[in-house]
Amino acid sequence: MSKSSPYIDNLSAADKQAGFDYQFYVFLLKCLEIKTGQIIGYEEKDDVHIEYNNVTTYIQVKHTIASVKNGSRPNLTQKDTDLWKTISNWVNIINDPNSKRNSGTDQIKFIDGSEFILISNKSFSDTNTVIDIVDKFNSAKKTIRDVRTILNMLITEIDPGKYSEVDKYILSFTGQNDAWLSKFLSKLSFTLEENNIIKTVKNQIKERYMIQSDAQADDVFNCLFSNLKTDIYNHVSSGNRSINFTYDDVKGFTAACLYRINKPMVRTYQTLDLPENLEDQNFIKQLIDMGDIHTGDTETIVQYTRFKVLMAQNMKDWEQNHELLPTSKNAFIDNCILKWKNIHTKHHRPPFGDALTEDKLRKAGLDCIDEIRLIELSVSEVSLDSMLSNGQFYSLSDELKIGWAHDWKTRYFIDE
Repeated sequence: MSKSSPYIDNLSAADKQAGFDYQFYVFLLKCLEIKTGQIIGYEEKDDVHIEYNNVTTYIQVKHTIASVKNGSRPNLTQKDTDLWKTISNWVNIINDPNSKRNSGTDQIKFIDGSEFILISNKSFSDTNTVIDIVDKFNSAKKTIRDVRTILNMLITEIDPGKYSEVDKYILSFTGQNDAWLSKFLSKLSFTLEENNIIKTVKNQIKERYMIQSDAQADDVFNCLFSNLKTDIYNHVSSGNRSINFTYDDVKGFTAACLYRINKPMVRTYQTLDLPENLEDQNFIKQLIDMGDIHTGDTETIVQYTRFKVLMAQNMKDWEQNHELLPTSKNAFIDNCILKWKNIHTKHHRPPFGDALTEDKLRKAGLDCIDEIRLIELSVSEVSLDSMLSNGQFYSLSDELKIGWAHDWKTRYFIDE
């Protein structure tokens, strides 16, 4: 007997892992759709279950990595193992004698307080007579007798000894009485062709929390995924097999993840576009006029310009990605200008009875620059390092919103 090759084994493992991940993504989606009062369970009563207002929704999740010629997923067929094994599982849950549901009355009462959903990335097929007859029965176009006729026609094998597993599942299902079948079919639904479940989850994040940026939605998705996974792992590792989350539980996870994206993310850039004529920049002119740097000091001028451009690029990205609200940006700029104003006033206030000479004024301007450079700013509770902080003040100086000399406004032709 030949052994499976490692490559084949890896394919099998990959298929299973994709199925587990798909199931978790469905669970994550249901968590994002949660309402007040609901409880979402994972691998407890079913793959996923939802409890709300004395009704339990049982969700079975089926996934395939197979594809057909056009690249789409294969159809969920009328004798699909995924379909009938799922229904068989639900039959066993409903008729479970260990749960004291031996009588038809108890079983129907259980179904009445339940809903059953099969979610799969398999494609819908017009030839799937099972889904078709369920839809027609629920829209009163077919009777329970019609349902039995269609389902019994699915079994083509005459010899019971040669029945397939699916044949046995069908017989077990059709062996229930009319009242049982009618009630169950009224609670049965299918969600197929859910191919890009990750995109669906991210779209739900954007819609529910009014997030416009794809990058921010990605951050929330990754945060929720990792934290929920970790919490479930810790839960199971402690010996507790009951995994369910209330609305408040989910709210706690999402609040923590949303808090992260509501702060600007400081970025570094491999390349920065610097202006061509560096010494023509207003802030460089001011520094040269004060004697802080000298004409031709290219190394220092490039360094200071990089600080300015780095901060400006971060500010642009924060705005575009909605990481910094306009009100927060304005408050940040106003605070920077106030810090500068206090320091500028401090150094340009002459001692009592003393006159400010040109040398003293120059020194006052340089002292102002030196003290400003020691400030480390923060924006929306995010600390900025010295490069970005200096860059912010250089940007304001370049926009001629602040200056260093005592007469900087008139010197650089700025009206009050």
